[in-house]
Amino acid sequence: MGASFEIVLLLSIAASATIYAFYLHVIRERAFRRLLRWLRASRPQEWRALPRSARWLNSIGAVEQLRRGALSADPEFARRYRQSKAYQGRFLGALGIGVLAIVLVAIGSQSFGWSF
Repeated sequence: MGASFEIVLLLSIAASATIYAFYLHVIRERAFRRLLRWLRASRPQEWRALPRSARWLNSIGAVEQLRRGALSADPEFARRYRQSKAYQGRFLGALGIGVLAIVLVAIGSQSFGWSF
């Protein structure tokens, strides 16, 4: 006897959502690394003005600090920053769908008698 149709469907959805979230994570990380390279090359004074620990240990926080401060009015920085955040909503949505599917598998196997 095989697994219930519901379990197979939900696990397929969870796996697909997780793979999509990973893909989006890779895209977001690449865009953020491009933003960091651009900052180091085009805005070295602002980048070096940040504490070394922020630049090396918390680059996300360093970029956020620049966004709120020294580069808040720079349109090129704003455009590149938006690109680095472009897929954040989709990423969180895909993660949420994956988690929801796993929770539904657990609930269904406990409450509705779905079997593996």
